[in-house]
Amino acid sequence: MKVSILSPDDNLHRVHTYFKGSPYHPDGKSVLYTRFERLGGTSEICTMDLGSGKERVLGESSYFTYHSGSSPYFCDGGSSVIYQDSETSVVRHNLRSGKQKRFDGNICVYSGMLDKHFIEIDSDFPIEEQGAMGIYIRKIDGTGRRCLATVDDLLDANPQGHSIRGSKVLLRLGAEIRPDQQQIVLFLVTQQGTLVRDYYLCGMDGSDLDFHGRLGTHIMWHPDCRNIIAFVRPTGCSYFGHLRGQDTNWNYGVLASYNTVTRRMRILSRRKILGGCHPSPSPDGKLAVLDSLQTDELQILLYDYEARGMKRLVREPRDLEVEQKSEDRLSGYTHGYKHYDINAHPAFSHDSRRILYNSCTAGRVELAQIEL
Repeated sequence: MKVSILSPDDNLHRVHTYFKGSPYHPDGKSVLYTRFERLGGTSEICTMDLGSGKERVLGESSYFTYHSGSSPYFCDGGSSVIYQDSETSVVRHNLRSGKQKRFDGNICVYSGMLDKHFIEIDSDFPIEEQGAMGIYIRKIDGTGRRCLATVDDLLDANPQGHSIRGSKVLLRLGAEIRPDQQQIVLFLVTQQGTLVRDYYLCGMDGSDLDFHGRLGTHIMWHPDCRNIIAFVRPTGCSYFGHLRGQDTNWNYGVLASYNTVTRRMRILSRRKILGGCHPSPSPDGKLAVLDSLQTDELQILLYDYEARGMKRLVREPRDLEVEQKSEDRLSGYTHGYKHYDINAHPAFSHDSRRILYNSCTAGRVELAQIEL
């Protein structure tokens, strides 16, 4: 195994996108990411040739975060890149011609498979109008926008929908497309401070909407298109309330897997994880990589499905000065050290042999690669 820093030796931050999509080009020769000097400025969408280390700037964006950059993703089999250009617009960039198409919209960072479609969500509605907020699916070129479900649709399908509707809490939406693009998992965040999420499944056209319960957080489809892997705690999972037992101080979570056909969930590893745990399965379905955050330390962990075991790949210190925490975001959470703005978000290459993650050990966010 080999671990190396890919970022050039300068003072810029470089962060790859959310762990839902591979930052690697399908041919494995380059990676996609966002680079920027500071929050509040503009960012640049870049690719880096892994052989030469040469960067190529594709465009600029006024919308980005430490969490997921400007949400750039390879699409169209690797011939194009799609990214968030501003809070209200999206760009599709043709890598061969350099031509760009801009259209109104937003990319939900939970979209998952982005080769043909992406997910768009409504947000920032007044509480009394939240029922009309919707989850939409669009073709990768921005056409064919279609509503999958509104908040009212989700609450109608939820046995506890009436009490949620009357609670007057701030709601948040998300969705992820299954790898075979035949089904979509939708979720509704119903308790912002604890990230309690209610999950639903539906068809690509929004048909057959079905409530599945609370499956944890940081979910992601397994390549087998049956299972969903997740980070579960008793407070955010319908299936594991019994695990708490007499331990009233259980403030950690574990890696688990939910079978969408049998509706059964099982623990994959009992290793305690305090923060992070953004699990991303390898494209061949044999492994899953995830991050684990301690007070001043980051670990990259690897779960082996065949061996049914977890091992540590990387342990490195975290430079907390890089992270600009918001006191508003800290309210309601139990972990004062939680990594709110910078997450490692490890993700596999398409050949399942390399992993890219965000490292912050030297006063800036850098791209680090693990070669298995």
